[in-house]
Amino acid sequence: MTDERSCPHDQSQPVEVRSRETGATEVVARICTACLTQLPAAWGCTACEWTEEPRRLCDPAPTLILARPCQEHA
Repeated sequence: MTDERSCPHDQSQPVEVRSRETGATEVVARICTACLTQLPAAWGCTACEWTEEPRRLCDPAPTLILARPCQEHA
């Protein structure tokens, strides 16, 4: 899965997985609550750097790619 997003909405919910060994939870993705688009786990992180690709014809929103993740999402 690539870390990209093409969704015009801002609200999303985390998708968490619990580790069997440690019992800790990890966010593996996010889901847009408006259109159910799968988003990268780092989506919404202001410490990560994102790059916008040029829009293709009829794209409703820009496609964002994770350019440089922060320490938490690396």
